Amino acid sequence: MLAKLDQVQNSIKTVKDRVNKTGDQVLDSVYGMSKRINVMTFQPLPKSANRLYDAIPNKPRDTAEKALERWFEQIPKSKKIKWGEDIFSRYISLRRAVIGGEERIYDSPEGPICYWETKRKPGKETIVFFHGFADTKDNLFDLAQHMVPDYHFFAPDIPGFGKSFKNPQLNYELTSMADWLKGLMDDQGIEQFHLIGHSMGGGLAIDFALKYPEMVKSLCLICCAGVITPDAPSIYDEILDGEVLFQIETMDEFEDFLGRAFYNLPFVPPFVKQYYFNQFLENYDWYGLLVEQTFENMESRDDPRFQPKFFNDQLPSLQIPTHIIWGEKDAIFPADYGKEAHRLIPGSTLNILSDIGHSPQYESPKQVAKLIRGFLQHQIKQDDCKLHIKES
Repeated sequence: MLAKLDQVQNSIKTVKDRVNKTGDQVLDSVYGMSKRINVMTFQPLPKSANRLYDAIPNKPRDTAEKALERWFEQIPKSKKIKWGEDIFSRYISLRRAVIGGEERIYDSPEGPICYWETKRKPGKETIVFFHGFADTKDNLFDLAQHMVPDYHFFAPDIPGFGKSFKNPQLNYELTSMADWLKGLMDDQGIEQFHLIGHSMGGGLAIDFALKYPEMVKSLCLICCAGVITPDAPSIYDEILDGEVLFQIETMDEFEDFLGRAFYNLPFVPPFVKQYYFNQFLENYDWYGLLVEQTFENMESRDDPRFQPKFFNDQLPSLQIPTHIIWGEKDAIFPADYGKEAHRLIPGSTLNILSDIGHSPQYESPKQVAKLIRGFLQHQIKQDDCKLHIKES
């Protein structure tokens, strides 16, 4: 493990050395300290480091950030993207190595489905995580690190995203995605698991649980799609008005998107932000196609095709233990949607997190992991009790 860490750290150093002439190491360090961020791990600095920084007289704050921004603007766009991709890929490799994850590919009949998983061990229950629209499996490490000591963690790139297949000749509605991922689970011999879904992935998790209830031991929905209320406006109404939040053409639009997706935006280094932005540019038409496939040029909620896109009528029949987590400040799907899902799903539990937006697992991963672990431990104990009663 230490050898892997050394290799990744040396690789990161190589990338940093490429731009050393412009003084980026100094600027990054000052910028990171002023933001209370460790620029190598992007995690908050320990309190001891904060105290040391506070003791420095005449320290630069905004000037360091502005200097970094001015320097960053002078770098050619192609280099920003290349360095951002380089830094991001090495960072992901490091995070995956730290938790013992391995990336693999399943060659489905429709095309490759990429996923990563931790080691399977006897006695460890499996958690499967379905990410949201325009997201990937590679953003889950902050949450996963709190789960992997006790669980086998399995995270696919949902078809249409990340490194999984993108075929414009196929229909990417949730029901198709559920079937493709069922094939992945069957291929991997994963017969039962605890399913977590965020945003679009939450709607997909509902669809999967309704179609294949024998495989899903429990369900955790985080700010999920697939549920709607008549009164609370959401991203669905924007789509009906012809506005697709995920179709981004400018950095200002990207900043607006981040502001909607996060109430507490985690620190994103400038190069990595440029790389992310470029991913949205490259997928502009693709994301538009996926939204069009789902909403079929509908223009209002009165369209008879609209309501059947949601699971409100089917949720009362869901007999799987379900826990719902929602951000109080969600600007994509308002918290009223979480309350509606809780009302409709028999026996479900609900946590609405204060001062958290649409991405709780990114904004407060430790808190979300604690909630999920508590829910899973309760379900596992109940399953054990049922097994003992059945055996006796």
